Amino acid sequence: MKRKIVSWIMIMAILLNYSHINIFSSVFAEEKSISKDSKTEEQITKENNKILGLELSDSYLELGLGKEHNLEYKLITQDNYKEDIIWSCDNENVVTINNGIIKGINLGKATITAKTKDEKFIKSCEVNVIGESSNTFSNGDYYEFTLEKNKNYEIINKSDKQINISVDYSKKYDSIKYDNNGNIYSYYKNDYGSMYIGAQYNLKVGIKENDIKINIPNADKDFIEIKEVEGPLLYEGVLNKETTYEITNSGETSLSLKQIDSTTIKYDYINYTSDGIISSFYKNDSSTISTNNNKQKIRIKDEDYKYYIPYERKDDLKIVESQEELIYDGVLKSNT
Repeated sequence: MKRKIVSWIMIMAILLNYSHINIFSSVFAEEKSISKDSKTEEQITKENNKILGLELSDSYLELGLGKEHNLEYKLITQDNYKEDIIWSCDNENVVTINNGIIKGINLGKATITAKTKDEKFIKSCEVNVIGESSNTFSNGDYYEFTLEKNKNYEIINKSDKQINISVDYSKKYDSIKYDNNGNIYSYYKNDYGSMYIGAQYNLKVGIKENDIKINIPNADKDFIEIKEVEGPLLYEGVLNKETTYEITNSGETSLSLKQIDSTTIKYDYINYTSDGIISSFYKNDSSTISTNNNKQKIRIKDEDYKYYIPYERKDDLKIVESQEELIYDGVLKSNT
């Protein structure tokens, strides 16, 4: 009888010990699985943060008609990470771009944009194509219309194709181009040269000190509507030197603060995520300031940053001034 009791006790002990091992193994496996999943999430986060910044070799460029220029870029990354960037041009009738090689094909202005695939980093370069125009025409082939000085006009293309309107390239005007959804596509101060209006696109122009005669191809004149509109078209502002600004853009799309002067203005800046976490920062940047829905802080260096934006979007920007220093400079000494 005692032997039976002892045997049952031993069997129960073995079973109990085995169940503990199973429980421990199950918990350990679960913890290992959780640890593995957490590591995967950490790796994904690290992968997304490998790109720390994007730089362009030029922020403003004058390019001769028919000439080419290599617009170089630099990705600032961790662990020698490499990624192709996405190039785009807002006026392909003036400038073409192929893997950073830009070519001036017509007189006028265009903005080249480079961005990372996640659109976290965006840089732009304004290109001004200058030189003698090769466009020739006779008045018999064109309908002539006069845009009067100190007035603003909207030119509407009602056709399903692009229409090119010839303009004396010595005459300057302000311009805002809209796509077929009514969104601002591009804008320039002191624009000049031919007006290229895409299918179902609109163009607003502000005429300066002199009347401008435009020439519309006779075959296209019935598709063009021209009407006078209220102004001004562009709003001009100044970010003062040695001053820090917190800038927020409440609009649905990004907005570039284009420089009025072509001089290189340097500034420090910090970009933040939607959660208020620092996503990137730079010292002595000189590219066009571009804003989005996330907060950014900018400190202008030695010269005022004079800019312009579409007047209709000036209320999208909230700019708060301060004297805050943004970037701390330190030194890591050698052999220490």
